[in-house]
Amino acid sequence: MSNHNKYAFLCHIILTVFFVSSSVAQQSDEHKRYLNKYKGENFVQTTCENIIHIDIKNNELVVKENHQTNDFFLTETAKYNSEQKIYTSDFFELNKIKARAFNYRDGKYKIKEVKDFREKDETGGPSFHDDLKSINFNYSGLSAGSKTYLNYEKTINNPRFLNSYYFGNFYPIEHYKLKIVAHKNIKLEFKKMNMDTLNVSFKTYEKNNKNIYEWELKNIDSYKNNNNAQPASYRLPHLIPIINYYHVKEDTTYVLNSTKDLYQWYASLITNVNKEKCDTDLKILVDSITKNSTTNLQKVTEIYYWTQKNIKYIAFEDGLGGFIPRNANDVFKKKYGDCKDNSSILKAMLEVANIKGYLTWIGTRDIPYKYEEVYSPVVDNHMILTYFEDEKPYFLDATGRYHSLYTPTSFIQGKQALVEVDSLNYKIVNVPILNETINKKIDSVDLHLDGTKLKGKGTVTYGGYEKINMFYSLERLRNEQDYKSFFKHQLQKGNNNFLIDSLTYTHKFNYDKDFSVAYFFELNKYVHHIKDEIYINMNLSQRDIAQLELTPPFENSVEYTHKYTGNYSFKFQIPKGYDIKSLPKNLTISNPLCHITIEYTVSNNTIYYTHDIQTKFLILTIDQQQQIYNLLETVRKKYSEIIVLKKQSK
Repeated sequence: MSNHNKYAFLCHIILTVFFVSSSVAQQSDEHKRYLNKYKGENFVQTTCENIIHIDIKNNELVVKENHQTNDFFLTETAKYNSEQKIYTSDFFELNKIKARAFNYRDGKYKIKEVKDFREKDETGGPSFHDDLKSINFNYSGLSAGSKTYLNYEKTINNPRFLNSYYFGNFYPIEHYKLKIVAHKNIKLEFKKMNMDTLNVSFKTYEKNNKNIYEWELKNIDSYKNNNNAQPASYRLPHLIPIINYYHVKEDTTYVLNSTKDLYQWYASLITNVNKEKCDTDLKILVDSITKNSTTNLQKVTEIYYWTQKNIKYIAFEDGLGGFIPRNANDVFKKKYGDCKDNSSILKAMLEVANIKGYLTWIGTRDIPYKYEEVYSPVVDNHMILTYFEDEKPYFLDATGRYHSLYTPTSFIQGKQALVEVDSLNYKIVNVPILNETINKKIDSVDLHLDGTKLKGKGTVTYGGYEKINMFYSLERLRNEQDYKSFFKHQLQKGNNNFLIDSLTYTHKFNYDKDFSVAYFFELNKYVHHIKDEIYINMNLSQRDIAQLELTPPFENSVEYTHKYTGNYSFKFQIPKGYDIKSLPKNLTISNPLCHITIEYTVSNNTIYYTHDIQTKFLILTIDQQQQIYNLLETVRKKYSEIIVLKKQSK
């Protein structure tokens, strides 16, 4: 090496050591302490404080909330948290905001104030505009070891919209405090969720004619999250404050003292909906699509299916997109709407047909609360229409597509529905959970050997949510080649050498009938010939059990969209000149959670293989996940078993 190269190499080493040393020197003692304390975490919230003031002015409630957080970033993922936003609307009005970043440079923290706050309209879709806005800003220069400070104040213009306050999150929190300061004439109620085992310090006292409530908690570990885990509101500890009523002199004003108060407020919002005369073209349409119907149920069905097909659903932000349905005439002309608008036009169309439908409020399955327990707008986020026939409810949710009158959308299964009766009265009814036998995939195949190829013809049938999900996928396909590629994946047997020859569809996009696909296929390099024996594995559809796959460790309850039945029956002709040398044993697993069988039978020189899977759950607890995981291990071992055929001796 020349002297020049030696000098350049030495300089490179010195500079490398300098920059590495500088990088180490840039790490504050605070950063080192947090890295040691929160191993494996990217972020810690050092303080989180919410202070809510509820007062009475001019005989009205005034609610203001102050939110303050201090965050510490442990790793370089800090840069992904630079962009932030705060939502506002007519319900939540932002009064003031202050934000700053603290970046460690040259042995000390340097403050970078956020000065640019940009307001942006947030729309629920390309065709609608609502009052939801966001205040957008950026923290400058965030890196490992940076800190941020955020403080803002909101006015909650409607006292029914107090927030839920979580005593934990998916990151550690060192110090959490919630303080509510309320005028002594205001009656509050606090709904505690998942807080039974939480060591929260709580105190209440009076000061300056106010009742003060304080909750405080320190050193909160991060909560774990995983695929299919139930939403945070099911798992994380939180508090829902509700204003029951308040006094002004001798008068008492009820806000949310019961489910009745919540309903009557909802009912007041829909008082003026659809008061205008029904559009003539809408009447003509209803008469046209119901002209061949002989019963009310048939008329409801035709109107419901027309709405699903023709009114495009565009979602709004949950809760903030508005609570008042648009008039049916407007929805009819525009051919789009959100859940409230779809329910509005459904109700109006039923009225044209002299049928009564009832607007219905409901929470989707990611909300755990019941109306009798939490009588606050946090209990629901969705609207549908309910029709009763002989006291049996039918739940019409036109935000979905391809749902029959007997198939509620999957995300409201098992939920309570708050059904209007009149301005004062309501019903609470339960949406059913569809039985596993309805949500089915049935695959029936005839198999035979053609030289070294395994050939087959089959018919697969989909029902319930399996059919609906299939239709959602099919509507995105453009041509027959897309269909072949799609079903090659969906119907794959054995290995990647699976090829589909042709496809024939029955009842495609039909709301009421099961959807079937007839197909021909061949499978190369799957059956093995060794000397005078043939080896074949009849577990051709083992990949379909993947929807149940669970991966340890199990840390949360997990949720599935629906119960399920899979039935796979394969009939294999034994080649001439061969006998069965060995046949796998049958398997039966049956318990309250699932039913799984694998069965082999032989008749008339034909092997019949059937594999049934039934899942009878929507939710699996941690213990149940371990149970299912162990069962699946048993099934997977059975999947490796083969049939051996031996050539007959001459």
